[in-house]
Amino acid sequence: MKSLMTFLLIFLSYSSVSAANDGICQSIVNQTEEDTLNVLASVDVLTREQWYKTDVILNFSYDECKEHVAQELIEVNGVQYYRFRTTEDSCDGGNTYGSIYSQDLSTPVAHIYDYDTYCKEDWSEGEQYITNKCNVKAMELAEQKMQEFGLAMKANHARIELRDPYIYDFITVEGKLESGKDVRLEVLVRKETCEFGSVRISNLRL
Repeated sequence: MKSLMTFLLIFLSYSSVSAANDGICQSIVNQTEEDTLNVLASVDVLTREQWYKTDVILNFSYDECKEHVAQELIEVNGVQYYRFRTTEDSCDGGNTYGSIYSQDLSTPVAHIYDYDTYCKEDWSEGEQYITNKCNVKAMELAEQKMQEFGLAMKANHARIELRDPYIYDFITVEGKLESGKDVRLEVLVRKETCEFGSVRISNLRL
């Protein structure tokens, strides 16, 4: 009985937070469309570690795009949030992508695709950190793999390719060797557990 009560309390708490976020998201959508969103300041809070924990943004290269992502502190209904948006064609292909987060950077509130703002029911699974949580570990594994061949590599980007109904998905890891040459590896992963399978070097020119 006690465990059931605990579950119900957690579920109700999660439901109320989720509903609150949905309401905030819709306010953000409305204010963005009306061009009345209150931007308080430009900030710099996306460390490399946080970058790869941030929905949508995590699919871009930190090294190549860090300077081309606008980071803003915004205010909605008296509460402050962070908004992150790409600003450079070389990173986003001419469209604007990003996300809006709670001020403690723990909760995504909205996604930005092709400049428009979307609430959770319209989010792409592949754009969410919860789907991409194995990326950083895959980058480390790729670096270790290259080290086995006597090559020092710095991984700077990872993106998951979902392969339902297969058990394993692909994470493509891109990086550079000390020589400056580009290298790409493909890592098989079970995203639910971050259990890795094979690692294949798919692109390397020495």
